[in-house]
Amino acid sequence: MRNFRKNLLNASSKQGRSTDMSCMLNLPAPLASCGEPCPLSCKKIYHEHKKDYKPYEALGPNSGIFDQRAAEKAVKEVEVMGFDAIAFGNMGS
Repeated sequence: MRNFRKNLLNASSKQGRSTDMSCMLNLPAPLASCGEPCPLSCKKIYHEHKKDYKPYEALGPNSGIFDQRAAEKAVKEVEVMGFDAIAFGNMGS
């Protein structure tokens, strides 16, 4: 079985892209991650409040809503109705 990682890393460095993710792991304190050592923003902590981005993704761009405030309203409405926002958004997309 061939591992393509070496080829992909070489191709990205030839195009001037950096594959060093250390800059993503050193986030400022108000935007700390959930504690996992990864650069993804599925969950971030802003001061004391943790915000999970997955429901906003599912009921936002995945459902054709590209306005952030409209997506927030949709998430609140779906949660008030008692549905899981991620599952609800992914059913419609």
